[in-house]
Amino acid sequence: MVDMQSVVGSGLNKVQEGLQTGKKKIDVVRELSQLKKEVKQLQVEKALQLTKVGEQAYHLCCRQELSDSVIQEIADKLFVLDRKIWQTQKQIAEVERENNAVACSNCGEKVGAEDKFCGGCGTQVNRQVQETAGVECGRCSVLIEENCKFCPACGVQL
Repeated sequence: MVDMQSVVGSGLNKVQEGLQTGKKKIDVVRELSQLKKEVKQLQVEKALQLTKVGEQAYHLCCRQELSDSVIQEIADKLFVLDRKIWQTQKQIAEVERENNAVACSNCGEKVGAEDKFCGGCGTQVNRQVQETAGVECGRCSVLIEENCKFCPACGVQL
């Protein structure tokens, strides 16, 4: 009987040690997980701050207030991207404008952007074309409305 108690006692000790080892491993995994989460949050915050620094440097380059050659090279690449983004946004606006049908002022029937006469009643469609005077941006040569203070394509102050 004594042998049985010692065997059971020994087995229980091994189970208890195994449970403690498992608990320690779980605690280590939790701690590592928490630390990795903290590192990820810090990296996100760092990326945000670097983005802010980069944006500020880019704006200073646009206003010609920063003259570091490396930063200027990066700003020039951003300038090209800004111009492409602006041109693409203008294309999007043009496509949307062309494809938005308006209602006929006489009968209410939809009239396409290229239609000169209403298909429902034959009334001539009067389109108001907005011709705005503008100035040319000295940096990117985009035509800008006269009342703008900054170029919408490259961001340079006018």
